[in-house]
Amino acid sequence: MTSALPLRVLAWEVTRRCPMACQHCRGNAQPQDYSGELSTAEAEQVIESLTQESTRPMLLFTGGEPMLREDLPHLVALAHTKGFRCALSPCGACLTIERLTELKNAGISALSLSVDGPNAEAHDRFRGIPGAFDRTLQALDVARKVGVPFQINFTVTRLSRPYLRAMRDFALAQGASRLDCFFLVPVGRGAEIADLCLNDAETEEALRTILALDSEGFLPLHVTCEPRVLSVAATLPTPPK
Repeated sequence: MTSALPLRVLAWEVTRRCPMACQHCRGNAQPQDYSGELSTAEAEQVIESLTQESTRPMLLFTGGEPMLREDLPHLVALAHTKGFRCALSPCGACLTIERLTELKNAGISALSLSVDGPNAEAHDRFRGIPGAFDRTLQALDVARKVGVPFQINFTVTRLSRPYLRAMRDFALAQGASRLDCFFLVPVGRGAEIADLCLNDAETEEALRTILALDSEGFLPLHVTCEPRVLSVAATLPTPPK
């Protein structure tokens, strides 16, 4: 089967287990074992099946908390040897210098870490675990020390929308490669906070703010789960050359 657009990123949820209790979790992940998770051999078969395709997308190991899989370094190394660029999206609670160094040596070349507010009050409330913000700050420090580039992901809701500029400044100060703004999708646990989704007018205002911050050139901003960014961007004046 051919596609007009080649697959560039493939997010692989290698486990549903997670120590966090994020309000928007699409998988309703919890700190418990789940039946049906792939064994190491089955996960190897997934990687092998991907090599049959004509392209090699970036393979993003995510979850749940992917670092709860003891075989993660093995799976990363296997994917890396097959020609996949490998990235990791952990929650931050399990990241240490030793473990990230092992994963970097296995083939992890980039991280994405979620921060849902520029302070502990905002982030911990959304993540459902006291101390989550401080652990994420520690994870960001680990990434810097190990030398793995990272982006920061930020969920845009009615509560977090006022933080857009503060989050850009936070991401810039932390040394992130970009800020990815994920608009809330009310599925999984997120269905319980559907009232925090932006309405049309709020969405357009948030998109204009994001595009304006991006145009300032200090740090790239990206929009995920909100395709209206294209129509909003089309209404903006073209900057002079």
